[in-house]
Amino acid sequence: MSRNVIKAVPPAITKATKLEKMILRNNNLKKLPPKIGSVGRQLELLDVSNNAIKKLPKSIYTLR
Repeated sequence: MSRNVIKAVPPAITKATKLEKMILRNNNLKKLPPKIGSVGRQLELLDVSNNAIKKLPKSIYTLR
């Protein structure tokens, strides 16, 4: 989903427990959902580079 001018990640993404890769680079994201860390242990890659995110939610540190 890179280069799609995405402005927000819906909070419902945290219910995607089987998600393995989330590549959102080169969009217009300013923040991530506060509970992004609850995506689960299946997530191996989260790429939000080249966005306007200034602060990561604390829950992100629970990802592997």
